[in-house]
Amino acid sequence: MKTHLAKHNIFEKSDPEDPCEGSSETKQLSIASIFQSRAEGDIRALLEQNILRRVVTDDVAFTAIESPAFQQIFKDLPDAPLPLSSRTVVRRIDADFDHCRIRLIDELARTCSTIALSLHVWTSKNHKAILGVIGHWVSTDFKYQERVLEFSELAGSHSGENMAETLQKMLVELRIEGKLLTITADNASSNETLASELYFNLLEEYNSEVLRWLVKDVSDSKVLTATSGALHMS
Repeated sequence: MKTHLAKHNIFEKSDPEDPCEGSSETKQLSIASIFQSRAEGDIRALLEQNILRRVVTDDVAFTAIESPAFQQIFKDLPDAPLPLSSRTVVRRIDADFDHCRIRLIDELARTCSTIALSLHVWTSKNHKAILGVIGHWVSTDFKYQERVLEFSELAGSHSGENMAETLQKMLVELRIEGKLLTITADNASSNETLASELYFNLLEEYNSEVLRWLVKDVSDSKVLTATSGALHMS
């Protein structure tokens, strides 16, 4: 029969395309596109992370990434995503800071029973009063820990009142107001005011806890030691 049909140029109809075969190819294309999308997403995430690191580490202006010359680098690279806008950079840095702050609070809650603070104040080139605070403690497994707890602009001058207000907010935010052991600061006349203001501020808000501040001169620094009991300065 097949020979007869072929002789008269009559051919059997071929079987319709197997629907399962087409479905398999579609699935393969879908999977490939998923992996490609993920790869592109990973590249973009890595690019954004590196841009943020560059801005923070090298103190680069947020608007620098919108420079035409900087943008051209990515335009000349095939399939390279364009970098973030300056506003997006600000939002991402703020989000990263909030995330790190949450991790710090958790770390202090788990590993810190008492904490010592060291302060440094200075005036920036653009005439801003800056306060930096570093926390020092020994963890539950007896390992020395050190973290930057605060780096902020003071509301006004380097007065003891302003520093006390900033420190109190930091202590409350990080939930370590009941763990404070000592404060070491530069030798300055504002230290006694700082100690007094912080003591009374904490006493007013946490009147169930009484702190005593012992102020001592140690070489070029003043050490403010907090212990339980009545306020005493010498």
